[in-house]
Amino acid sequence: MPASSAPSFIARGDIPPSRFVIQNGTDHGVVVATAGAKAVGVSYEGTRDAPIEGVTPLASKDGEGVNVYTETMPCEIVAGADIDAGDELKPGTAGVAVPAAPGDHYSAIARASALNGQRVKATVTKGYLPPT
Repeated sequence: MPASSAPSFIARGDIPPSRFVIQNGTDHGVVVATAGAKAVGVSYEGTRDAPIEGVTPLASKDGEGVNVYTETMPCEIVAGADIDAGDELKPGTAGVAVPAAPGDHYSAIARASALNGQRVKATVTKGYLPPT
């Protein structure tokens, strides 16, 4: 959890934990990143409610504050593919992390390996992989 508990952004839609998010509007609003988008960061891994069987937990609901890991911050992101340590990561479907390819912008770098569906330890870092 951050040193300050103040939210850094406003959710403009329901946001699951550990997902890439993109800016939405000019009021610090964020939504779950679409595939290939340039993310502003990653939603925190915590959930707003205690776990309830059969309910998908959220980091934040539409209109609420949401904490977001931003540039240079370590985080965890749900992997949408197998990831190796050192991979540059970009948003995949529903804000999960997938390896970037030449010609892609990336929004984080993996610090560890993870299998599809696991959480991968990463650092939010923006960059571009030039085409080969």
